Amino acid sequence: MSARLKHFDYSSPGDYFITIITKNRAHYFGQIIAPSIESLEVSELHMKLSPIGLRAHHCLQKLNLHFSNAIIDEFMVMPDHVHFILSLKKPNTTDATTQKEFRSNRFSRPVAGSVSVIVQQFKAEVRRWCGKNGFEAFQWQPRFYDRLIRDYREFANVKKYIQDNPRNWGKKNSK
Repeated sequence: MSARLKHFDYSSPGDYFITIITKNRAHYFGQIIAPSIESLEVSELHMKLSPIGLRAHHCLQKLNLHFSNAIIDEFMVMPDHVHFILSLKKPNTTDATTQKEFRSNRFSRPVAGSVSVIVQQFKAEVRRWCGKNGFEAFQWQPRFYDRLIRDYREFANVKKYIQDNPRNWGKKNSK
């Protein structure tokens, strides 16, 4: 059963809140730390990235180079998951064949430039890098979570949630 909205075009322009989790919530991406031993304030916690976390961070920063219709507005790599806002623009093409190919989604074929294709390419790139660099055990959960961001207020709330994620992680795990 799909978690996607039925009859919604996930290649259409809009803002999407994406969460991708590692298999079994393994902490492959790094750890939440305080800036110094003396500073144990939850508000000062931040993410210290592992090599895999650095690769995931790099791939998110460069995603728009591979997908001209995609912009990553805000993102955070956490110990066991990644959050980001994916903004899709209208494709920059006037070629009728490319436009038709971009929108075609018969028989569940992947749609070029869609949320699913972009997420799968990101996951594949991180996984491929792990395999080439001695991190063969790394795995993602098979699915990902998405939410269509409907208005500016929701966009601002999601952005703040992503920015506050290390601090919230510290609160959650200090109880």
